[in-house]
Amino acid sequence: MLSRVQNNSLKADKDDNPLTVAEIFRSLTDGIWNDPAGEKDGKKTLASSIARRNLQREYVKDLSGIVLGSRRRSVPPDARSLARMHLRDIGKRVDKLLADKDMALDDTTRAHLEECQERITKALGASMQASEP
Repeated sequence: MLSRVQNNSLKADKDDNPLTVAEIFRSLTDGIWNDPAGEKDGKKTLASSIARRNLQREYVKDLSGIVLGSRRRSVPPDARSLARMHLRDIGKRVDKLLADKDMALDDTTRAHLEECQERITKALGASMQASEP
């Protein structure tokens, strides 16, 4: 799908405004990782739902798969670069949430964020050690 989006932007007239791979990644990252924080007893709170945590896990898994490459699917090089950038972006968001002393996280949410942080670190580390296709 990412290849088709990229190809469509090449075929578009210069006056058209075709959807880009970068727009897809940005929309997904912002939509999936923009958790609404609340407030309880004067402290910021963040308690993700099961559905939201599962969606975030799958997105990190998909981005990691793109970054690490797969012989089963061909991904445009720009998409691989964007996936790496968005994994770093999500990693920074997670780091910020975990470091925020004014944020009250329930145990499940904290465990989820720590797991995502570890998966992102491993995927980015492995991608730099592996040879790019």
